[in-house]
Amino acid sequence: MANEVRGEVTLTIYGLLPSGNVLLRMHWAKRATLVKQWRMATAGAVLIARASKANGARVFHVQATRVATRPLDTANFATALDKLVIDGLCKPMGRRRFGLGIIHDDAPQWLTVECLQRKPRGDEPACVIVEIEPAEGWQDA
Repeated sequence: MANEVRGEVTLTIYGLLPSGNVLLRMHWAKRATLVKQWRMATAGAVLIARASKANGARVFHVQATRVATRPLDTANFATALDKLVIDGLCKPMGRRRFGLGIIHDDAPQWLTVECLQRKPRGDEPACVIVEIEPAEGWQDA
């Protein structure tokens, strides 16, 4: 049985990502706590979506949509997304001690990331919607 993600997986993580500026200026202990919270939320969302781990042989495209009333500039959103969500989806290696292993690595040869933002519709809560899918042109063996 192959141990990989087949098709698209959509994760909805409720809560707002802080901006990259706020994250990088935060005290290391507070930032470590925040990273743990977001990685646990990511892990829970993965379990709810019933995603299995990838075997590391696939290239992925991740589209993240931040739903909030006030938009961040793209660089701040991308920094927070990378540190709080993407690192939690990658394989644990080096200094990265926690990772779900869905994505082999966050290097450009393994992953492309698209950051989008929009305002909530109706009573929609603030959240981050993460869609993970095999990259264009990748084929099952």
